Amino acid sequence: MPHKNKNNSRRQNQDIILAFTNQSTGSTTELKNLMAFFDELPFGVFILQKGVFVYANPAFIKIFGCKNESDLLNNPIHDFIHPDDREQLKYTGWNQDASRQKLFRIYSANGQISWVQMAIKSLPCGNNDLSLGYLADLTQTKLRCDYLEQSLDKYQLLFDDVEDVLAEVDLWGNITFVNNSIVKIWGASQEETIGMNYKRYVDKKNERIVRKAYQQIYKSQNPGKITYEIKRIDGRKRFVEDSV
Repeated sequence: MPHKNKNNSRRQNQDIILAFTNQSTGSTTELKNLMAFFDELPFGVFILQKGVFVYANPAFIKIFGCKNESDLLNNPIHDFIHPDDREQLKYTGWNQDASRQKLFRIYSANGQISWVQMAIKSLPCGNNDLSLGYLADLTQTKLRCDYLEQSLDKYQLLFDDVEDVLAEVDLWGNITFVNNSIVKIWGASQEETIGMNYKRYVDKKNERIVRKAYQQIYKSQNPGKITYEIKRIDGRKRFVEDSV
């Protein structure tokens, strides 16, 4: 874990940022206003000099679980990054003139692992190699997405074992989900069918039947059945019944 460097103070780090501000705007007032603005933001904001923290706002400090700013300042950012993610971040090039957005893991002060997203861009500051970035804690979002993905995989296996066609469509009639049984009815695979609009496999007459029936079911919020004719991929026609 990172260690404090007590030889440097926040004042010295602010002098570095001040040098950038003076070079860019010529105003020390703007530096104070900028720092005050950063301190009020709900997401993490930080400034690096050659990959080392020289500023971190309160939200950033909270994400890392630190008690105060001194736990972060003058420490390299890569010391906080999970070892398996350091290579993909290529932290040796923080001063490159390019924006970055990454999802990766960090170690907080108590050793816990969090998922965060970061964007960073180098600042025009002579030889100081400063980089300004923001960081958002996405740990809970990542956990929910992982759980949802695992659940969807389980349901997909369950749905694929059902002989009847199971499908989901959005309000515009685009197919957003379908099980493997669609091959028997439509003659196309799941991959070919998802994203397709229902108008692709019905004629004008049946398109009106389907649209009117679905609109009535949607407005009434009551289940219903719809019988209509479709045209398969191979050109053959057949009647189907939707239970909605």
